[in-house]
Amino acid sequence: MEKKNKIIRWLIGIAIVVFAVRMLSLGWTPLSDTTEARYAEIGRTMAETGNWTTPMIDEVRPFWAKPPLSFWATATSYKIFGENEFAAHFPHFLFLVGAAALAYFFVRARRSESEGGWRGQLESAVMLAIVATMFAFLYLAGGVMTDPALTFCVTLCMVAFYNAVVINKENLAVARKREGGWGYLFFAGLGLGLLAKGPLIFMLVGFPIFIWVLIENKWRDMFRAMPWIGGILLMLAVAAPWYILAERATPGFLRYFIIGEHFERYVTPNWAGDLYGAGRGGFMGRIWLFYIICALPWSLWFAIKMFGRRFRRALAASKFFHDEFLFYIFTFAIATPIFFTFARNTVMAYALPMLIPVAILLSAAIAATENGAPDLRKFKWFGGLAIAACVGVIALESAYPKWTAALGISDKYLVMQYEKSRNDKNAPLFYFGARTYSSEFYSDGKIIPISGGADLLPNQYLQKFVIIKPRDLDAIAAVGLKITPVASGKKTMLITAE
Repeated sequence: MEKKNKIIRWLIGIAIVVFAVRMLSLGWTPLSDTTEARYAEIGRTMAETGNWTTPMIDEVRPFWAKPPLSFWATATSYKIFGENEFAAHFPHFLFLVGAAALAYFFVRARRSESEGGWRGQLESAVMLAIVATMFAFLYLAGGVMTDPALTFCVTLCMVAFYNAVVINKENLAVARKREGGWGYLFFAGLGLGLLAKGPLIFMLVGFPIFIWVLIENKWRDMFRAMPWIGGILLMLAVAAPWYILAERATPGFLRYFIIGEHFERYVTPNWAGDLYGAGRGGFMGRIWLFYIICALPWSLWFAIKMFGRRFRRALAASKFFHDEFLFYIFTFAIATPIFFTFARNTVMAYALPMLIPVAILLSAAIAATENGAPDLRKFKWFGGLAIAACVGVIALESAYPKWTAALGISDKYLVMQYEKSRNDKNAPLFYFGARTYSSEFYSDGKIIPISGGADLLPNQYLQKFVIIKPRDLDAIAAVGLKITPVASGKKTMLITAE
């Protein structure tokens, strides 16, 4: 037993250290264009203007593509920590760590009931270590986007529904008292999901639940346990006021968001109706490729293990394929890729909500095939790689801050060079053409867009800094201004025009 407790402590310790190092790295993680910098800038605008109803993509245009939960979290973080990279990343880190914590206590409680106390502790610790060392999960823990908040809401709904419907028959009285609370938490999770990503929450939660209830014949338990009327009212109370206020503030929002973002985006290749960029093309079914990539290194580990006859026999000999709890988790693991199979406009982050269910399944597989005493070497190796990746970001940003500009993913370095190079602290910074979101964020929204070299002539400052693409330099030279390069990147460069 002491050996098992030591293994559990090691697993939890690995997860805590990995998450702690990732949290430390948040302040050194640059905001990249387009998604992260755009969402960080929307949050900054929200915090500065006090407009908490309508997310604004710039001074005049509302951002209709996403609900406000992630922007609220970012803006609140700015109010607490100031407008900086750590504050931008931190609430999204909390969303995913919170989801992992929910899953940890869920697995520990449920597997302790069915498999024994030590088994529940072991599987929950293994699950936590797995999810902490999934590279995509770790990277997106802090990613300034809507998917971390959505993942938290999906996890909350997954946990709450099962706890409400599947009661502990050995302690029936206590279970009856608690199931109502879990039922209301389920509907609260749906309401938060509507504020995180919109109606997509109904599919990501409803589809797996439907499969599980249908195959396990849980219709009676579901209708008996769930507080349908009160729960639906709670869900509407959480989400509906914002939707009503948003439509009143900017008419047309509901049509664009419900129809455009939830139907046309996924079924129309290179969707032309996207108000905030080009629709993403791609091949159908690529969500499954994202699934495998996001679950690395554990997806590769599992694929290799499945080639081993001993592993397959041990898995088959266990109750892994006949376990009601694990089948419930399995439906959540496959619901997202099935739903997005025929969608062309998908991105890597869409796989995020299924990583926790995948980690739960892998933890059960490891416990079943390694005699209840997992080999810690793989966790130490994967944990070491995860920590090295986080430390690498800190080292890279400290030693070579130009790297984001060199890769063409952010204008942070160019804005930093502007701040270092100007002799007059009031010297303005211009952006030739459509400014990037990273240039807006790192200049605190003070960067000035221009469309031609003539726009620089009336300026009263002798020293004018401009972020510009190399192909547009002739437009500056054509009006007789002297160009002096200050810094350069892959896509843009910083110059002075005098």
